[in-house]
Amino acid sequence: MCIHSNQSPARPGSRRERLLLFASATWMVNGTTQAINVPYPDSGVYENYILHYPDATSTEILDINIDQLYSEVMVLTDAKIERAYEYILEERDPGNSTTNVLITVGVDDQAVFDGSATSYLHQLQNDYGFRSIVVSIGSQANYLGDLAESKDWYFTATESNSQWVADQISRIISSTPVGPSCATPYTGRIVTVFELNAVQPELQDVVTFVRNNSYNSANYDFTGITQAINVPYGDTDNYGTDIQNFGDSKSLIDLQSNIDTLFTNADLIVNPSVSDGLAWLRINREPPAGGSNAVIIVVGYHEDDNFGLTSNYINQLHAQGYKFISVAVGANHGNLSAIADKPEWYFQVGDSNGQSVADQISSILCSCNPSTSTVPLASPGTSTAMPTIAPDQCYYQSNVAVAFETSSTTNEIDLQIQNFITNNLFFYSGAPYILGNKTDTKTELSLVPYPNEDQLIPYMTYGEASTATEINTLMSLFQQLSQGPSSIADAFNIIPKNSRIGPPGFVILVANSADSVQNAIASATNLKNLGFKIITVAYKSSGSFKDLSSDPNYNFQIRQDADQSAVAMAIGTILNSSYCLQFLLASASVH
Repeated sequence: MCIHSNQSPARPGSRRERLLLFASATWMVNGTTQAINVPYPDSGVYENYILHYPDATSTEILDINIDQLYSEVMVLTDAKIERAYEYILEERDPGNSTTNVLITVGVDDQAVFDGSATSYLHQLQNDYGFRSIVVSIGSQANYLGDLAESKDWYFTATESNSQWVADQISRIISSTPVGPSCATPYTGRIVTVFELNAVQPELQDVVTFVRNNSYNSANYDFTGITQAINVPYGDTDNYGTDIQNFGDSKSLIDLQSNIDTLFTNADLIVNPSVSDGLAWLRINREPPAGGSNAVIIVVGYHEDDNFGLTSNYINQLHAQGYKFISVAVGANHGNLSAIADKPEWYFQVGDSNGQSVADQISSILCSCNPSTSTVPLASPGTSTAMPTIAPDQCYYQSNVAVAFETSSTTNEIDLQIQNFITNNLFFYSGAPYILGNKTDTKTELSLVPYPNEDQLIPYMTYGEASTATEINTLMSLFQQLSQGPSSIADAFNIIPKNSRIGPPGFVILVANSADSVQNAIASATNLKNLGFKIITVAYKSSGSFKDLSSDPNYNFQIRQDADQSAVAMAIGTILNSSYCLQFLLASASVH
């Protein structure tokens, strides 16, 4: 990982903020994370003091380096950020680093809006895949947000919130995907049909998501196999030749430039009719080739004002082979869920989850590729392909429900728990599972979050998720819609109501907070009386869940990430030995 902190050291207060930026456990400045500081303006005059990537083996070295740079500060008033971007582009090639992040820290740059800084930034993004985070220093700082990848990647730091800003940046980078999350890039069409006019300011968030987040994924290859176009609505006919043909855009920058053109020429008429964009697409672009992938992503703020007509065009485009995903963007947005083919293909974007939603959509798209094996976003290098079971190997052919904590707002531990379930619990070398759907007599999985809502119950049934991609998709849905107080009993009460094939199997509880354990004892006892066996996993928790388990040996702790594989394997051994012992005894009794 390469980190660049571009700073303007000539301004009072700028230097002081550097003390907190790398003060996070996320930064392993020892080879894993390689960081350099590049001051602006006229970055080249500091050549003798700007480090190379491997030079800083600790945060102390970075700190000393900033002191060196500050001691040589130039008395310049024209603080052009573009000089730092140009220097990095020409003098500090990140090489084969798979994740490159640019952190721009400054007080002002009057030239941000003339396009020069943006031009160099686009080159860095296009050539090396840089992700851009921006921090303005001081309450009176100029607005530099146009250089940030999205508005949730732009911060203003003052004396009182510097550490908070540094912590937010470290969390962003620690969750940044390392390389593509799919074995091969998405092969097929993407049509982004998005709400646009020049009158309503709330549509700026829509444009920002489409421009900065939607296509920003290593799962796409716009040089050939991924073909994307942007189609604004309403009054789509008025945009004429500003709407591209498939294959015109050969890069992320090309697509972003086209969005800029459409935004510049945005219509003055307010018309939130999704049908305008869909009708234009059906009439003006050839249908996709038979059997090929084609996805329409509808992005808007206002609720569609003529869904009856939109529904008609959705049916026509379905007949051509298109699939539909929908995204509602901004505070107090309208409901666009009816447009999506599946409830889990409807997303809501707020101030801080734009890139996360875009990443989830890209994973959905590349799962359409034939024979695609995905690598989950949150666990680089971990294969989620179904483990190979030897022909005569006994494996767990019963049901298992996983109860786990979630929340309606992003919480780091909640997300780590979900990633453990998605990436490790059932997917490790030799895992004794073959997940099956509702008609298979294989390993039937039920995912049961808590808190939960009635609308989520259909997605908690056994067999609803039988692949890693489907698990990941359901996790996204649960994360968005779960709300209310967290209670283990809520999950335990739902599990026996879910239909399943065969007698009660295992329940695996993965939790951090033990606050609701006592209130869940009655529900746990009910599950045990029905024949379920309960295993508990205390995830980075100081609490105890042993009062809920079926056996003293059924309690596990994950104190650090390195414990995940061992715990998953131990649980797999319990489930498999339990089932296979019964299987062998039954076979022996026949003979």
